[in-house]
Amino acid sequence: MKIKRLLTNGFRGLPDRAFDFTSPRTGAPADLVVVTGPSGSGKTSLLEAIVAAKEDVGPYGLKRSPSAFIRPGDAAAKVRVDWVLTQEERARVGATGSELSSESIFAPNLFSSIDHDPSLVALLGEYDVDPGVSKVEYFHASRRIPRGGAPSMATIGIPEGERLARLTRDDAKYALVPQYVAEASLGLHDQGSKRGAERLADAFAKLCRTRTLAGVEQAGRALVPRFVDARGGVVGPDELSDSERQALLFVVTFLRSGIEGSLVLVDTPELHIPEPEVGAFVAALARLGLDNQLIIATGSPGLVAGNPEALVLPMG
Repeated sequence: MKIKRLLTNGFRGLPDRAFDFTSPRTGAPADLVVVTGPSGSGKTSLLEAIVAAKEDVGPYGLKRSPSAFIRPGDAAAKVRVDWVLTQEERARVGATGSELSSESIFAPNLFSSIDHDPSLVALLGEYDVDPGVSKVEYFHASRRIPRGGAPSMATIGIPEGERLARLTRDDAKYALVPQYVAEASLGLHDQGSKRGAERLADAFAKLCRTRTLAGVEQAGRALVPRFVDARGGVVGPDELSDSERQALLFVVTFLRSGIEGSLVLVDTPELHIPEPEVGAFVAALARLGLDNQLIIATGSPGLVAGNPEALVLPMG
């Protein structure tokens, strides 16, 4: 599942225009789309428009008030999205073509949404951690792993609760990161011949150059993940640096949620990452899952320079 084109009208924080996500080299939706521009130019609003349109068609969670999306002074907002489906997705939801379009209208007095294509409704509303199920994932700009790993939402870890949290800005969706690391180290997330600990360690090494996963340690009644640096220094997840915790957050989310063939929205990937390393960090992030489309909102010049194959969309 990828986006080919997005058109907005009256959407808060965005101009009335079309955003083309196709690669000029291939004519297909670009795998890495980098949305750039100064603060306040609408980078985050573009990601929010995608989320709003997706949730209008096939929601994971509760719908927000339409007024949250309408530009001040306008009576309504409209978002049209041209989606491109894989052959497997078409077969799974019974779509008749590889390209489907949705049009969402947000207005205070509009109580029923437009009838959308049933196959698109089924595709966009489906959430399962099975890598064979495409999905939408949103990494918000202030994301963090909660210290101590205590969930702030009672339903986290329950499939329906996970689904509700995916496109929110609630950090509870990252609360079980340390638990997943401990479980993978014990072989609880093996997939056939692929050991969960090896998959996790390999993926973490792609995003983090300062520490490696060193297994788990008994601490009271809990099993706590341990990480080691080049000098042999060992720390737990709460003692990792902010940049190391960001790498762990991304890696575990990709593995735990089975992000393959999916749409991944990332706001400010440079969060806590040194500017000279941002380009390589995003390039590694794009290689974490197979056949994903990453749409990234950033103010980092190094990110663009380090990813020359990316489609760059300037804002403002």
